Amino acid sequence: MYVDGGDLDWEYLAEDIRVCTRMLDGVVDMTRHPTIQIEKASNETRRIGLGVWVLQTC
Repeated sequence: MYVDGGDLDWEYLAEDIRVCTRMLDGVVDMTRHPTIQIEKASNETRRIGLGVWVLQTC
């Protein structure tokens, strides 16, 4: 998927990272938080969990 002719297709990977980051950022917006303090902290830091496991398969 990210390997083209034995080389890593960085442009394809970068596009997928951009799309995934945008989608996960949307999850931060839609998440219901139990307290105002947690909501404020979540919105200020915008932490998302996008790993790099795909690189091990290349």
